[in-house]
Amino acid sequence: MEQSTYIEKCRKVANDMKKSIPKPIGVENPELDHIVPVIFGFTHNIDWEIISLRENFVWISRDDNRSKSQELTKDGRELLKKWFDDGLIDTPIAQETKKTTEDFSFDSIIESLNHTSMVAYNIPTSVAINVAPVWCQRDETLRWPKTKNALGRVPLDTHRMMTFFLYPDGHFERGDGNTRSFTWRNNLQFPDYEIPEEILGIFIKVRDAQHAEQLYHSIDSTLTAETFSEKLSGYIRHKGYSDRLPKKWKKGESVYDIALIVLENYLPPGETEYVTLERTSSDGERAAKTAEKLDYFIDELVTVGNLVGQKNIPRQLTAPLIGMLIRYLMNSKDNKTYKGIQFLTDYLTNQGYTPWARIKTAKTPELKNLLIMMDELQTTDEIGGVLNPYLKYDASSRRVLPDMATKTSGNVQDRRMYCGWITYCFDKYLVGEVMDEDIIFDITGAKITGETKVSIADKLKQKAQSTIMSKYDNFWKHGLQTTTK
Repeated sequence: MEQSTYIEKCRKVANDMKKSIPKPIGVENPELDHIVPVIFGFTHNIDWEIISLRENFVWISRDDNRSKSQELTKDGRELLKKWFDDGLIDTPIAQETKKTTEDFSFDSIIESLNHTSMVAYNIPTSVAINVAPVWCQRDETLRWPKTKNALGRVPLDTHRMMTFFLYPDGHFERGDGNTRSFTWRNNLQFPDYEIPEEILGIFIKVRDAQHAEQLYHSIDSTLTAETFSEKLSGYIRHKGYSDRLPKKWKKGESVYDIALIVLENYLPPGETEYVTLERTSSDGERAAKTAEKLDYFIDELVTVGNLVGQKNIPRQLTAPLIGMLIRYLMNSKDNKTYKGIQFLTDYLTNQGYTPWARIKTAKTPELKNLLIMMDELQTTDEIGGVLNPYLKYDASSRRVLPDMATKTSGNVQDRRMYCGWITYCFDKYLVGEVMDEDIIFDITGAKITGETKVSIADKLKQKAQSTIMSKYDNFWKHGLQTTTK
């Protein structure tokens, strides 16, 4: 069965289940979730009817659903065990197979290490994967999905190589291959991946725990692993654009912030789980999380970057703005989308931003929307505190976005307003509607004049803000939204 057919069958049942399973009380924005994810079921050859059993559904909050994504939780493991025990699946997927090493003797290896510091031996895989991991090993339970994908479906010779440490008291620890071992022990590899019968083990004699840690970091360390910028450069070089992109991006700078906007609330075509990219404090974590998700938007990133070129990215072309332009390219590959992005990037990189500039665009008058958009994305200080000269009433030109929203995309509400405003303006450009200079009027259909009461003006601004935030919230759900007065 094709993946798309599998997903569609599961989705149809899920829609029916929403009507029959009562929503819980006290769960904010509840969404019906598959405990064992649909994609996990497909990749592990679990019948779609089993994945669609009522016991595989649970209501959880939208935030929990986004953060969970395709993760297999503890509840998912327990349900898979139940299905195996009940005979619904014939493989103990995600269930650890406990095997001891009692029938294997390490004596010959220990004897060899009495005469040298390092030796190589072939040992059974069942033995290798049950040696204790090195004491400073990272959490394998969090890293196995990446390792599973890295192993792929075809075993390679390098997959059967591992390093082990022998301590002075005679006990062994596994130096690398720890997440690989966790994956194999728990039957989490792709079903058609054949686990090797033997492991080529490199056995090294260590003095103490500190010596083992030093060796571990020399072979399995974020310091020696491929960096985010290296991975990004590799992707771009593969697409033939490495000499025409902003140097900042080739270093990996700003790409995480771009990805945060691009992937927020994003459901890839043919998939049932949302992509997530949570904010983290560690540069390394941010780089790793972004690198894992580059495939979703690398083509569009290259397209926008190619338009900017190797010049310095202008300050007004912010990461959230670039993220939204990439969203539009992902949503539509038509010529008008590209032309609008080309116009904006050319204006900002080659001419430079000027407050209240109105370039004549006779053939495409709706391009003015993008200039109006840029004025609203600046802070009061950045536009010199000058009100829109094209408006009769000063009060009408008080901008919709508060200055805080124009300074950061870190806060959710600010991000919704900032990116929602971009969506509002770009949508109108795409449908060929020229915006009114009075943006409050354009959004709400009502004008604020010098005679308007403060309370009424505040309500109109709040209405305008609510409208543009909803544009961002519904971007991926509804695609292009035509805005009318």
